[in-house]
Amino acid sequence: MEDRAGAFDEVWEQLAPRLVTVVRPAIYDGPFVAPLVRTPVAPFLYLYAAVDEDEMLRFLRADEVGSFPFGHREIVACGLRNAGARPPVVTRGREGASILVLEHDDGLAPSHLFVPGWLASLREEGAAPPVCVVPTSTSCSVSTSKDVGILEALLEQAEAAWGSGEAPLSPVPYTLDDEGAIVPLRLEAEHPLAPRLAHLGALFAAHEYERQREALEAGIAEAHEDLAVAACRTIADPTGGSRTVTTFAEGEPSLLPETELVCVTWQAGDAAAYALVLWEDFQEIAAAHLHRLDDHEPPRIATIGFPDAERRAQLEARAIVRGSAAHRL
Repeated sequence: MEDRAGAFDEVWEQLAPRLVTVVRPAIYDGPFVAPLVRTPVAPFLYLYAAVDEDEMLRFLRADEVGSFPFGHREIVACGLRNAGARPPVVTRGREGASILVLEHDDGLAPSHLFVPGWLASLREEGAAPPVCVVPTSTSCSVSTSKDVGILEALLEQAEAAWGSGEAPLSPVPYTLDDEGAIVPLRLEAEHPLAPRLAHLGALFAAHEYERQREALEAGIAEAHEDLAVAACRTIADPTGGSRTVTTFAEGEPSLLPETELVCVTWQAGDAAAYALVLWEDFQEIAAAHLHRLDDHEPPRIATIGFPDAERRAQLEARAIVRGSAAHRL
C-alpha cells in the first residue's frame, strides 16, 4: 500500500505543475464523447485538463488517472490553480474602459474566467456582475458596464467572432450568479436585448447538436443501424429572437435533441398532419414513447413507438401551430 502511495506521489509531483485547463465544447471519439479528464462548467462547455509538454498541450485521458485517489474535478481544480498563478493581461477594447480584453501568451485566456474569484474581482462596488464572452478558444472579453449599448456591442463582437469559423467556442454571454459561479446571462423578457440573447442561445445549441449529430450518424452508418438522428434547428420566434426545434415523425425511430419546440408529424389519410408543441407539453403527453439516454452529451431522447390517436389529439390541443397539409419548418 505504501509503495502504491509513494508511486502516486511521484507521478503527481511531476504532473501537477504542468497541468493547465482548456475550455472546449464536447470532444468526440466516434459517436460518443472522448474519455478525457474534464468537468462541465456551462451548457455545452467543459473545462479539460491538459498537460503542458514542451509548449504543446496534450489532453489528459481518463485512463491515465484511473488509479488516482481523487477524481476529475480535483485534477481540473489543480490546473485552475496553476492558471490563477499566471493571470492574463487585461487591455481596453475599442469601447474604452467598459469592455476589457483578456490576452495570454499561452492562448488560454477563456479558462481564466473559471479561476475561483477571478471574474468577481473585476466587479466594481455597487455595479452589476461583469458579463463575459468567450467566442473562440483563444479570445475572451468582459464588460463591466450596465449600459445597453455596451452590452449590445459585446454580443455583436461575440457572434461575429464565433461565426468566423476559427476555433469557435460559444456566442453566449456569461455572468456570475449569487453564489459566484459562472452561468449563462439571463435577461428579463422586457429587456431590449432579450431577443438577441435568445437568438445566440438557440444558435449555440443548434451548432453543438449538429456536431454531435454528425458523430452519431457516422457511428450508426458503421453499425448499419436503422435509426434517425434528428436535427436541432432554429426558427424565428414571433415575439423576437429564435427558438430551437426538432421533428418527431411517425414511423421513424429517432434520437431527438432536447429543444424548446417539437414538431410532431403523422399521416392522417392522404395528408400529413402536424402539431408544433412546447417541449414540456411534448414530454408530458408522449412520455411513454421517450427514453432519455444518459450516455449522450448533449442529451438525446430515444423514441419508442408513436403516440396513439388519443395522445395525438392532446398534442393538437396544446399546439402552438397545427395543421394537416404539407408543412416544413
